[in-house]
Order: sequence, then C-alpha cells, then structure tokens
Amino acid sequence: MLPLLKLIISKNYLVFQHKIYQPSQGISMGTSIYSLIAEIFLQNFEAPNIKQLLYTKCIALYVRYVDDINLIDTRKINLHTINTYVVRQESNDPESVARQLTTM
Repeated sequence: MLPLLKLIISKNYLVFQHKIYQPSQGISMGTSIYSLIAEIFLQNFEAPNIKQLLYTKCIALYVRYVDDINLIDTRKINLHTINTYVVRQESNDPESVARQLTTM
C-alpha cells in the first residue's frame, strides 16, 4: 500500500489562478484522497496518544472532524511545552512525541 500512496502523492497537482502546480511535499487540500489520508494518519496518531490521555483524564474533551481538532486539556501546560510538542510531532519521531505526551 505504501508504494501506491507514494505514487498518488507524486502525481498530485493543483490549479491556482489558471496555472498548474505540483506541491513539493504533501497533498493538496480538497483532493479526493486527502480526507482518506488525513483519517488514516489521525487514527494512527490518536490510538496510542489521545486515548491514553482521555483515560487518565488529562483531556476533558477531544472532538475531531476530518482534520480539525478541538481539545481541552485539564493540565497546566506552558506555551514552550506545546511548541516543543508540535515541533517533535512535525519531525515525525513517534518515540519523541510519546515521551513528550507523558511528561506534559
């Protein structure tokens, strides 16, 4: 399945102001495959991370619609900690993200 996904991403184009572009990374929002890939990614993220935080009552509310997330965290977390978490998440290092979630 991964080779098929790589092929789809490599053939991803968008039209802006009557010009055709190919993104250097990622998938254009609004494409037919975008919502499926977002769903797969977020379910993969939620399973080990969010469910544990809901169970331990660290999160009072977690609501997601496609790739929009609303979350209420019951802990006092400073902005630096949140920024560090986001940077680690974007680095695609699952172990680092898991460590950060448990130390928040």
